[in-house]
Amino acid sequence: MIRYDSDLRHLIGNLAQLEGSVFATAAAIALPNALMAAFLFWVFNEGDGFTFFTAGKGILNVPAPWAAFTGSLGIVLVFRNGQAYSRWWEGISACNSMRCHMFDAATMTIALSKDSTRPDAELRHFRHLIVRLFSVLHAVAVADVEAAQTCENGMIHRLPVIDLAGLDVETLTALVECKCKVQLLLYWLQEIVVTSQSSGILASPPPMVSRVFAEIGSAVASYNQAMKLARNPFPFAYAQTVNALLVFHWLLTPILSSEMSGNAFWAAVFSFIQVFSLWAINIVAMWIEAPFGFDPNDVNGAELQEEINSWLIMLLVTSGERGPALSDAAKARIDADADDRRTSETKLHTYNSLLDNTLHMGEEPPRRTGPPLEIELRQHGTLRLVDDALEFSRRSTAAGSAREATRRSAAAPQRPSHPLLPANAADSWEGAPTRSFHLGSSLTRPSP
Repeated sequence: MIRYDSDLRHLIGNLAQLEGSVFATAAAIALPNALMAAFLFWVFNEGDGFTFFTAGKGILNVPAPWAAFTGSLGIVLVFRNGQAYSRWWEGISACNSMRCHMFDAATMTIALSKDSTRPDAELRHFRHLIVRLFSVLHAVAVADVEAAQTCENGMIHRLPVIDLAGLDVETLTALVECKCKVQLLLYWLQEIVVTSQSSGILASPPPMVSRVFAEIGSAVASYNQAMKLARNPFPFAYAQTVNALLVFHWLLTPILSSEMSGNAFWAAVFSFIQVFSLWAINIVAMWIEAPFGFDPNDVNGAELQEEINSWLIMLLVTSGERGPALSDAAKARIDADADDRRTSETKLHTYNSLLDNTLHMGEEPPRRTGPPLEIELRQHGTLRLVDDALEFSRRSTAAGSAREATRRSAAAPQRPSHPLLPANAADSWEGAPTRSFHLGSSLTRPSP
């Protein structure tokens, strides 16, 4: 697969690159067509005996049918190109997914053997066997997909495998003689996982070991997805129809270009552009609708194999080493940050509680125009903010109490004053504002 830089600075270089480009093939098809258009223009305008195509009298001067035919052909080509790109992307996704699931299964298998109490030599042999089998499995799977696409056998010999000679003779013999190599390797791996669990090499609980089988199953699903694309090409009837329409277009373009152009040069130019564009789109579709093989735009199986080999070798190198750990300085810094965070969270909770307690007093909480409160508490200290909040709460409580007293005083009835009321009527009124006083017969109006 070709990797390139899509930046505009590399535009000229990308246009001039020939590897993986369809320009050369499309130009080789369009150039004879352009020369034929120039020749026909000379024949129609300078030669004799071709009055049927003479400009102004020929039936080909009406461009509408030709435009309709070219537009329909373009739509058909764009549809095929879209379907081809979908197949190409699906093939790439299937191969990468298969590789990732195989590596995940190998990683889990080796990681689950860390808690085993078996001898170290037995664990080393187990891990090396797992790494070799997964490397062979990926190579055989990629080779099967490429062979199904190109109908060629022996693809596995071009893919690097981790120490294939390290397997015993019986294993290699069975692998060479078996026609379903992928299925055989899958069975071997699953059998090894089961027997290793019973022997104590994989001492983890069964639910954790089942994840290995799940990853192997996902890898098989991706492998079958890639095989589906490799064994089932783009529909022949559709491809045949598109190619036939392109041939018709190639034959008619010189005639139409020579009739509709003012000179031989423009007849050749228009003919070249039309043929080059349509055939380039068709060739792109032909190349990418079969994503497996050896073309520059196909999936690079050798590169995928080399990458997974490097990953598997990394497992062997690191599996026997001590696991990662934090340094003492990092641990101290993390503990200090945790203590500061707990202190900040406590003071933040205190501050928010004080603000909530002032809402019923009718005071608006202080509006913060700076950074969020959490950031300010941690960056600028919390003690001053909490002190300010306490002072604000005290002021709000005092102001609220004063307003409440004023409200009650305004709501209470006025103290009565009437010459007919006795002297103690005011005291009784203040003590019981809702009591009604009835003037009896013993009360007499004072003389003026």
